[in-house]
Amino acid sequence: MLSIPEFVGTQSDEPIGPQPPIPGGVREMEISLDTQSDPPKMRLVLPGGRTWYFKSLFGRAECIGSDNETGRLYFRGMAQLVGDSTMVLHRAPDAEIHPVVDGGYMLPNTLNRICYRRAGQDWRYRDEILTREKGWDHPDALKHGTNVVGDFHAEYREEDKQFHIMHRGWSMLEPDGTIHLYDPDIRG
Repeated sequence: MLSIPEFVGTQSDEPIGPQPPIPGGVREMEISLDTQSDPPKMRLVLPGGRTWYFKSLFGRAECIGSDNETGRLYFRGMAQLVGDSTMVLHRAPDAEIHPVVDGGYMLPNTLNRICYRRAGQDWRYRDEILTREKGWDHPDALKHGTNVVGDFHAEYREEDKQFHIMHRGWSMLEPDGTIHLYDPDIRG
């Protein structure tokens, strides 16, 4: 496998500045880190390449997959930019509840960090609460996955300067590496 260096960077304290409103309606969208912008920024990209930048991410949407070669997460739903740097996701009214998979490893209802790992072209999935309580090296704190799907409940704060995306909820890790996200406010 090709050796790809990890991206090391932090979020700028500078304001993003005015951006046009995001068009209404349900659509597929990409969330990723734009490492080519100066300074690097988190972004939401709509079909056709229209792009909005953000520093905080909240809300809910269907996660419909990921691209491991480029480090992108794909969602279906609606998006709204609040102020100049807070992105809020909304589930589509017709969104179905993500089915529970059989045979997976159940991960608890907690705050999970989803972070692209360039070197492995996969996704780190870290239990932030367990890490804080038991330490960085606790064996249950970190899992790796090859795809991310499900009912995403976003919680990503500007104060996290490392560009992490957070999922508040429980999850299942399938033997094939797929991480299934579940939102307890939707499923219980």
